[in-house]
Amino acid sequence: MDGVVLDSEKHWDKEVFGLFKKLTGNWTREKHERIVGLNTHDLFGALKKSGIKMSEKVFSKEVDTIAMRIYRTKAEVMPGFIDLAKSLLKKGIAIGLASSSKISWITYALKKSKLTHYFFSISSSQEVKEGKPDPDIYLLAAQKMGFPASDCVAVEDSANGVRAAKAAGCFTIGFRYGGNDDQDHLLADLDLRGFTPKNNQKILELLS
Repeated sequence: MDGVVLDSEKHWDKEVFGLFKKLTGNWTREKHERIVGLNTHDLFGALKKSGIKMSEKVFSKEVDTIAMRIYRTKAEVMPGFIDLAKSLLKKGIAIGLASSSKISWITYALKKSKLTHYFFSISSSQEVKEGKPDPDIYLLAAQKMGFPASDCVAVEDSANGVRAAKAAGCFTIGFRYGGNDDQDHLLADLDLRGFTPKNNQKILELLS
């Protein structure tokens, strides 16, 4: 969802980098790059290794507050996504969401952005044992749509997401939007920058 469907990662970065630095005392950009795409539980695990003192419950509430602020007042639909979604649905191609976000965040963000009706299924990392970069979330999303993962095209902005999608067996697109050039998409089958008309056509051709 974040960084593909919604142009929201820049807001997450602005909101949490300083907070994580304050909570750990030794948070760096290098560490921050590695946590993009992780769920809240795994994120807390990464911060714990860097010395965070608060409990996971308190941390989770802090992040919930930030999430609601971002989705309520800042997040916008990624340019070109709606054009792609309409074209896919016109061709009868199902769209599934495989997100590390909490179900409550996803439900709110999609409703607020008026995007819910574009998705055949929605999958959250809360529904699986292991979050990204493990493949569980993509295997679940494919199962909900009724297809093997090998018949699916995944669009991912983060290195952890690319690893998850590839491990599941999806054809994987590394998605660039101008704010994630630090993310390693080496494993991706294809790298695309933005949902431009040309790139959207490439995605349609892959699924035709």
